[in-house]
Amino acid sequence: MARKIENTLYVTNPDAYVRKKHDVLIVEIEKNEVLRVPGHHLGSVVMFGESGISHYALDWCSTNGVTVTRVTRSGRYTGSWVGPVKGNILLRLDQFKTYNSNDEKVKIAISYIKGKIMNQRAMILRTARDINEDEIEKRLRKTAKQLKVILKDISKSQSLDEVRGFEGSAAKLYFEIFNDMITKTNDSIVFNKRTRRPPQRYSKCYVILCLCSFKS
Repeated sequence: MARKIENTLYVTNPDAYVRKKHDVLIVEIEKNEVLRVPGHHLGSVVMFGESGISHYALDWCSTNGVTVTRVTRSGRYTGSWVGPVKGNILLRLDQFKTYNSNDEKVKIAISYIKGKIMNQRAMILRTARDINEDEIEKRLRKTAKQLKVILKDISKSQSLDEVRGFEGSAAKLYFEIFNDMITKTNDSIVFNKRTRRPPQRYSKCYVILCLCSFKS
């Protein structure tokens, strides 16, 4: 299975092998080509488990700014292959100062989590506008109001733990009504619970090309 969404290539099949031809990365399984990705479309490659990559492909990635990351089959990080790193020392010093400042870290965390919750709330309200069932619409709008309160309260956070707490509360509310946002075409399409590392739905995926996007 292969799917191109943007610029991160996830190689999840343990039998997959990535090689390079000119400026193109080719994914093979048992010597059969399953995916061909133009290099200029890539930002990073994530290799799961025992999947392999040629040293020519590694060298090409490091030269062209494509980070290759190795993780276990369950998704735990083990290491990365990166090329020469360029940067401004003054910028790095400012980054270290920010990292050592609890107030700055909390501000940044609040910004990220507020963006996440705003996207969740926008999705809920969009569904509420389009739904034709009054009872479901009421539940959705009630949750949207609760998320609005969290958005207001999270700005008062004094620590990262507080921010995480608000994030967890928002996620609980969001996934409690997630099934209401699914336009059901049959009874088999139902959201029951969240699973991770890896999600059960995709535990047998071979190769997946996936986007990490924060756009609503």
